[in-house]
Amino acid sequence: MSATDPFIVIPKVNVSKDEALDILAEAIAVHEGFYLSGSIAYDYNNPGAIRRWGSYPVGYRGGGFVIFPTIKEGWAALYTLLRNRCQYNQTLYDLIAVYAPKSDGNNPLNYASILAKKLGVSINTRISDIYCK
Repeated sequence: MSATDPFIVIPKVNVSKDEALDILAEAIAVHEGFYLSGSIAYDYNNPGAIRRWGSYPVGYRGGGFVIFPTIKEGWAALYTLLRNRCQYNQTLYDLIAVYAPKSDGNNPLNYASILAKKLGVSINTRISDIYCK
């Protein structure tokens, strides 16, 4: 992969909170396999690999991920989920420990570390300092 690859997120310094939210959402989508044909995230129009979202149907593959009718709705859900976490005084690690818990077979420390690197922050940085307004 090269630096011009659309799936590479280059850490930026001094970005706006809106830009940081975009970087975070994109990094989550990449981590969840959204750009890989055949992945649950790709097949279900669900870039965040969200498990429950309102009355949207849930698929049977991989433990019940939401099937969004359009990619636009899947992205909107991911952004809403991330914005809704702003009401809690969480670090990036805290966010990911809830979003992708060990109990689901995830490694929150590794996941948060990957996202932190993309954002150019520590896993202990408060999300209020990263993207919350």
